[in-house]
Amino acid sequence: MCGIFGVLNFSSQRLEDARNALHTITHRGPDQCGEHVADGIYLGHRRLSIRDLSENGRQPFVDRETGVAVIVNGEIWNDKDLRAQLGETRFRGHSDCEVFLHGYLTWGLESLLQRLDGFFAAAIHDPRDGSLHLIKDRFGKKPLYYAQDGETWVFASEAKAILAYTPACRVFDLQGIQHWITYRGSRQPKTIFKGVKKLTAGSYLSIKQNGQSTEKSYYDLIELTHRHYPAKFASDEQLDEHVEHL
Repeated sequence: MCGIFGVLNFSSQRLEDARNALHTITHRGPDQCGEHVADGIYLGHRRLSIRDLSENGRQPFVDRETGVAVIVNGEIWNDKDLRAQLGETRFRGHSDCEVFLHGYLTWGLESLLQRLDGFFAAAIHDPRDGSLHLIKDRFGKKPLYYAQDGETWVFASEAKAILAYTPACRVFDLQGIQHWITYRGSRQPKTIFKGVKKLTAGSYLSIKQNGQSTEKSYYDLIELTHRHYPAKFASDEQLDEHVEHL
């Protein structure tokens, strides 16, 4: 399962607060704990070891030359093919998630996301421009929550880690609660807490060091369907008949 937690525009004076927040999701990853603390960034990872049980699989993955750091919760199914393209000698170990780091450095974010086959929630911090990229898999299987407090951004696999670090977010959102009662889950990007949002499936959120952000979709099933089956069904009724036939 694994769990991730992080803070952009992080103050080292709050290191214990960050570690306590990460501790709230220990149950997601009881096998290993890792953290990356650098100028303005904290990345924490709780690991459930499945692939590469050694220390080489411990996250965060950090590139020594650029300082780019990555934490991932998920599985990458085509990692062997991607590793072959990237070159095995670049890899520290055999974790499938390490392709996030080297793929980002080689291909860039957009191209990497188009190549990945799997389900994941991930964060990439690039100190070369101070940016943070929060990424969610195509169908949103892996959870990823985030909140903004001024220029500070906090994210985690579970909302309670954010609340532990930013108690001001512990205010209920009545519409989010209504969604939960109606749909057995709040509709993206809402949660039951004001200020805490869920990253939308098939999208990534890029945050600059000054706190400005841009969310972009890299996969949309409806758009993809229309592209492959243009104007095939004139109405919902025809679509219903086709589904029934199938």
